[in-house]
This record gives sequence, structure tokens and C-alpha cells, in this order.
Amino acid sequence: MKPYRIKHVPTGLYYKPGEVNLSKHGKVYTTGGNAFSYFTDGYIPVSARANSKLHTSTKGVIQWEKTAYYPSRVSAKIPVEQFIKEEI
Repeated sequence: MKPYRIKHVPTGLYYKPGEVNLSKHGKVYTTGGNAFSYFTDGYIPVSARANSKLHTSTKGVIQWEKTAYYPSRVSAKIPVEQFIKEEI
């Protein structure tokens, strides 16, 4: 299997597991286990720090919502259809 990354097409950012889920570089996958196989409900959850560069630059594209337990974070559920596998 060729290495690949998971790209959010509207923003051009890549998915990576962790607290902040979108970045310019993302995670490189070499196996079949990725966000598409883990989140089977049709949505991939993402989060960011409130008022960070990521949050402010993607407000028009992603519907961010404040989290109840972490007031300094925002989260969103993005449809899987907005992501693609990009081979490296």
C-alpha cells in the first residue's frame, strides 16, 4: 500500500489524530487503519483551540461549536465526503 494522508478538501488541511485534528502536514498512513475506518457514522470529529489561527481561518468553511467541558476548545463533525485519500 502506498503512503497517503487524509485531506479535507474545502480547507486543504490534513487530518491527524490528537487534540487539534487539522494541520498543514497531517499524519502519513501506511496501513488501512485511518479515520475512515474508525468513524463509521459518516462524520469525522475535529477540534481546535478557540481563536487559534486554525479556528479563525476556517470559520467560513467549518461549523465550529464550543465544547461544554473545555471552554478553550471548539469542535465540529465534518462529513466524510469532504475528505479524500491523497497518495504521497
